[in-house]
Amino acid sequence: MKQYEPQVNPAAEPVYLQSPASGVMETQPVNYPAAASVQKKSKKMLIIGLSLGGVLLAVILAVGLIFVFGLKGGSKGNDGSINLGYSTVVYDDQYTYFLSETETWAPCIKRVRNDLSGQPEILYEAEEIEGDGWSMYPMHCMFLWNDKICFIEYTNYTEQGDEEFEIHWLSKDGKENGTLISYEDFIGYARSLYRDDFQPLMEEVYFFGDYLIFSDRYSFCQLNLNTGGMFEYDTLLSIQGPACFVAYNDGYYYYFVPDTENNRMGETLYRMYSDIEEGVLGEAEEIGKVPLRDDEDVLDFWEKYYPFIPKGDYLYYADSENIYRLSINDGEIEKLTSYDDSTYNRFALCENGLYYYKDMTLHFLNTETLEETIFDEVEGIPNFIHAGANDACWMQGDATSERYNCFLPDKQGGSLIYFGESDQDASAEDSVEDQDTVNTTALYADVVENFIGRYGNLSFGESDNEFYAQGVFKIDLKDFNQDGTDELMILYTVEENGIYPYIEIFTVEDGGLVELFSQKTRDEFHEAAMSFCLYQNGGNLYVPVYDSLDQNPVYVHLYGFNENREFGEVYQYENNAFYMNQLPDGMEFTKCEETQFYTNTQFAYYDDFENIKEEMRESLQIDMVNMLNELGIAVPENSSTQTNQSEFDITSMLGEWTLELILPDGSTVRRVIKLQADGTMTMRAEDGSWQDYTYVMDDTHFAYTYVGTGISSGGTYTISGDVITVYLEAEN
Repeated sequence: MKQYEPQVNPAAEPVYLQSPASGVMETQPVNYPAAASVQKKSKKMLIIGLSLGGVLLAVILAVGLIFVFGLKGGSKGNDGSINLGYSTVVYDDQYTYFLSETETWAPCIKRVRNDLSGQPEILYEAEEIEGDGWSMYPMHCMFLWNDKICFIEYTNYTEQGDEEFEIHWLSKDGKENGTLISYEDFIGYARSLYRDDFQPLMEEVYFFGDYLIFSDRYSFCQLNLNTGGMFEYDTLLSIQGPACFVAYNDGYYYYFVPDTENNRMGETLYRMYSDIEEGVLGEAEEIGKVPLRDDEDVLDFWEKYYPFIPKGDYLYYADSENIYRLSINDGEIEKLTSYDDSTYNRFALCENGLYYYKDMTLHFLNTETLEETIFDEVEGIPNFIHAGANDACWMQGDATSERYNCFLPDKQGGSLIYFGESDQDASAEDSVEDQDTVNTTALYADVVENFIGRYGNLSFGESDNEFYAQGVFKIDLKDFNQDGTDELMILYTVEENGIYPYIEIFTVEDGGLVELFSQKTRDEFHEAAMSFCLYQNGGNLYVPVYDSLDQNPVYVHLYGFNENREFGEVYQYENNAFYMNQLPDGMEFTKCEETQFYTNTQFAYYDDFENIKEEMRESLQIDMVNMLNELGIAVPENSSTQTNQSEFDITSMLGEWTLELILPDGSTVRRVIKLQADGTMTMRAEDGSWQDYTYVMDDTHFAYTYVGTGISSGGTYTISGDVITVYLEAEN
């Protein structure tokens, strides 16, 4: 390795967390205006203009719009680059986000749960770019970065090829959006690095870590999403001459070297290690060769070989007939399978394998065992295929329409779900939406308030060696049978009747409330009874009910909707076979959102007991506050989400604390604060500086105002040790 000095000095911290300032904030190397909002329509009707300068932190804290930074992408678990050229489907641990269209064909971004239950929710709407007799979908290259949905959106496009675009961001709940990088800042700096006519190709945009790679197939530049700084490839890799980027993986850049005089792509694949932030650069290494014919030029190369996707020790790619993988260790090329040259992007690489089409049918190849599965029920050739959560395959049937068939595999052959708006689908969805608007929320809220009144709100009991939830401790909305209507699930304990909860499930039918299920799912206590969870299969959800341990054998009874939409026992399995997922009928069930409600020193071990207690308390409190807010129910005054102080003494609160802010979407941000007796508060920013606030506090609520802007935020709070946890109230 050799050391070199970067030409650009990145900022010490992400621009979203810089200290507040007034006017225009200069960051290296690009200057950004004080506000750059995206004036687009949002279903939530809340659009925030954000600067890439330092004024942002105070504003974000004041209104509770705090982002928790952490990379999540459409290719979960892969540290390599993601080709964004046709990236329209991405996902995190809970939701899948996808480019789509409204019923009136307006471009939009939607989200749906990863189990594909329920109806997709519109997060953001845009407008098509229109010309004389033509129109263009404006959004492309979607990816997840720093807990935000990011995408490239065209702001101008002409038939003559004049185009302008910006990198926009959207919060995962759709409430806020803004500009990450403007076109003027991006293209101006890119052209100052290389040449005046540099114009990156949308199909050659790549994402990894905190960076985007833009390529025109002869050169490329790397954009730092934190700072807006940009490096050209000769600075990154010290390459003299053209270079065509194809992938990044674990610190290595993979590229071909085009022959510009003869307009041919070199056959040799190179890689080079580079850490631009640390100033470390390796030597160029030859990895392998991708054979070309003598008459194939650069365009032929990209038409023949596409795409190059890193995963593990391989680069996966396809020519016009076969799918290959190239070992990054020894350069060996392995032919995996053949396919029909039908879908534009040829194959979709997911967590456990890859999807492709052959003989007009969807195929799946397990990349570990190389076992091939054919899904005969999925027919017709889509234009694009995309990888989704849980090894789902999203199929885009028309290149001009962002509407999908989604295939979710299981041992029974899988299920196919349509995410589009035909007349039939639209009318069905309207019916569900009308029912939800008129009945569901109010009916469910009445039920919850009734149960809290009868069994008590969320609280906790504990002794020296055990800790457990009491009262109504869990409320959730789940679509058990994918019909578009969420069922209400309530978990609660009854005093003097043990710690294991009763489960109640309700739905709405014909405008009225219907109770579907009401009982304990087990009586005896043992280690497995520390938590509760539903099970899912093919997108449908089931409640497990266990036989008494006196039975031999012990059976698990799964309650849910049957084919006639009747709720009752649907399956029955011997407990050990169910636990091992080795069922005689080949069915496979997976856990869905496990909820822990009990722990003790024996199960948690003494060293972890306190940590598990606090994690369990915080998780149940956050979930409860979120659900009560969603149903429009005020947090009960005697709830554990409030403090237990009977008489509030502000003097006991003075001094230094850790302030933990819980956003309405459940995300968390922590800051160190100092509370003064005169009602002033200072908060430490990421750069170590202290910012001035005022605060008001009583025995249940904590509110604060940033002096620089006058914007306030607050909510109910709890205290644990030296941490004040504030549950920020959602804005109306």
